[in-house]
Amino acid sequence: MQTGYFVIAGENCFDQVNNYIKQEYKVEYEKPLHKGILYCTEEFSMLANNELLIVITVEKVDDKDDECEIEIIAGGGGSGIFAATWGNEERRVSKFYNRMLDFCNSAGFKISALAEQ
Repeated sequence: MQTGYFVIAGENCFDQVNNYIKQEYKVEYEKPLHKGILYCTEEFSMLANNELLIVITVEKVDDKDDECEIEIIAGGGGSGIFAATWGNEERRVSKFYNRMLDFCNSAGFKISALAEQ
């Protein structure tokens, strides 16, 4: 399992980030949280020939729409006798962050560095 955490800031970023996630990812499950939304999606890994579960939470900071915390967890995808993931989980977290970085750059939002939880 691999985790990542970062913060996005900008006018009305909470709604725009959530819209982007729903547009770009096949969300299998969505649940409202106290200050945000939880998303679950699966992505096929050709290398391991199975599905990875990706959980994304987007939560408002101080109940404001102009700053949100994002946490991503990628898990599963292990194959073989040792359940090797071949780096799939780390790549999915990095790929998600890089896509959010591109989105933030085009939307004029600030984004913090990716940190492990």
